[in-house]
Parts: sequence; C-alpha cells; structure tokens
Amino acid sequence: MKRLIGTILLLVGLTIMIAGVSFAFEGYFRIIQQVVENPLAEGSTETEPEKAQAQDMLKWAIVGACGAPVALAGAIMVFSAKRKKRLAKNLIR
Repeated sequence: MKRLIGTILLLVGLTIMIAGVSFAFEGYFRIIQQVVENPLAEGSTETEPEKAQAQDMLKWAIVGACGAPVALAGAIMVFSAKRKKRLAKNLIR
C-alpha cells in the first residue's frame, strides 16, 4: 500500500514539475517569437511586453517547483517500501 501511494505521489509530483517547466518555456519561446517578428518593437502599444511574459514564466516556474516536494515524498515512500521488502526477503532466507 505504501508503495502504491508513493508511486502515485511521485507521478503527480513529476507531472506538476513537467507542466510548470513546459509552460515556463512556452513563455520564453513566446518572447523569442515576438523579438523575431518585430525586432525593434515598432508599433508596440506596451513599453516592455517582456515584463508580462517574465512574470508569467516565474509563476509557472514556481508551480513547477511546488511539484518537487510531492515527487520527493513519493520517491522516499517508494524506495523505503522497496528497502523494507528487500530486508524482509533477506530475513526469510
């Protein structure tokens, strides 16, 4: 049971981390695309559109970082369950 819950926590944490990092990189690539399409920012209504993108990227990076403790807790549970099972197996022999 401990191993199952640990595996679920590990997968959920990794999913949160991957989603956060991928959305942060999406914001980064959006900035690059804006620079390539309009290098001098001619006709831009905003003075610095990169600031809004940077705040969005930071938000998603923080979301990704929140998945790390969940994944760590799941990994610890899985490995401790494996170790306990291995120790019990060695005691039986």
